[in-house]
Amino acid sequence: MYMAVCGISFSVYGLNSPQFERQEIRDEKADWVDMLTGKSLENSNLKGPAYTDIESINYYSDGNTLNATFWLSSISSLFDSYDVPKDRQIYYGILIDSDFNNDTGYQGIDYQVEIKWNEVSNSWTRTFNEFSANGHTRNISAIDNNHKNFFDKKSESILLGLDMKPMLFPDKYRLFFYAYSLSNGTYLLDAVRWVYVPPPEFTISTNPEVLLLVPGERKNIDIEINSTTGFQPLVSLNVENIPDSINFTIADTKIPLPPYGFAITTLNLNTEPIASSGTRTFFILANISFLNSTFQSPITNPVTHQNPVLKIDSESIMKRFPIVMTITDPVPLSDTIKTWLNDWFNPLTGTWTTLTTIATGILGWRIWKRKSNRKYTKNSQKNI
Repeated sequence: MYMAVCGISFSVYGLNSPQFERQEIRDEKADWVDMLTGKSLENSNLKGPAYTDIESINYYSDGNTLNATFWLSSISSLFDSYDVPKDRQIYYGILIDSDFNNDTGYQGIDYQVEIKWNEVSNSWTRTFNEFSANGHTRNISAIDNNHKNFFDKKSESILLGLDMKPMLFPDKYRLFFYAYSLSNGTYLLDAVRWVYVPPPEFTISTNPEVLLLVPGERKNIDIEINSTTGFQPLVSLNVENIPDSINFTIADTKIPLPPYGFAITTLNLNTEPIASSGTRTFFILANISFLNSTFQSPITNPVTHQNPVLKIDSESIMKRFPIVMTITDPVPLSDTIKTWLNDWFNPLTGTWTTLTTIATGILGWRIWKRKSNRKYTKNSQKNI
């Protein structure tokens, strides 16, 4: 099937989002956030229930669907003897930013898939919604008002998946996993930082690629950073395992990458005169962090009548890139002079040969020119 918008046709069905194998993201224990104030409970005596304490998330996709496993501290305490949740309101969900654009959806969030407990019907409800700019939602798949078989008491986990087709198979997107509940009159949220799909790729190289130095030499090296386009992370650089006899400075240690994914900074290497010859490997460390984001809590504070701002941490990646450097012994002055003389007088490739060839060419041209002038003069005299 093809769709046409403003005269432009494009394929919808038959496309796929990126496929990727099982990924894992870990979360700190007992790191709830009070959704009425936006404050963390890490230094508070108030604790949330174990069945909303996310320890890790596993997720993978075949390009058509995305599946996630929420590993919880405990899920057994969620139910009473009749398998009915003890809390009135419980939510497990995923927020999706399908285009890395904060001007689309609600504060940059385009879709949401969520499982929640319905205390009226005493059942679990699963919804898959699209967000508008003002926070309104529209169901883009059938609401399941009696969702079952998504939790496993033995493994302390729940399963949550979504179909990529209603989102038109985005080629890159980011995910935000969460769980929250109304416990003891307080909404407590446990959220896992944003993760990016497909995982962004980064490479660091040097120009020149081959690093050759002699003791006492100072050289500027370009550090070239390449990343997947569309991301705008902050890259913090450092150097590890640098030899003692080599000093270094980096012109820019913090580099915000532009959307086209390329940036350059300068590494200055200064070898001390006592540096010994040989090949050494050091590492450029890159701490790649994405900008944190915020959005308003869906819960209104009954005292302030406002929706507090919740902070969402983003992904941070540490990469190590090996750089090989060779320090050679300085060439003695006598060898330098000898090489220069050999180059100068070498009969095949030397500078002397080049100069001789040029001089011979000029001399031959002058002789030919002189003969031509004499011949012209004789002819002129005959004509007279």
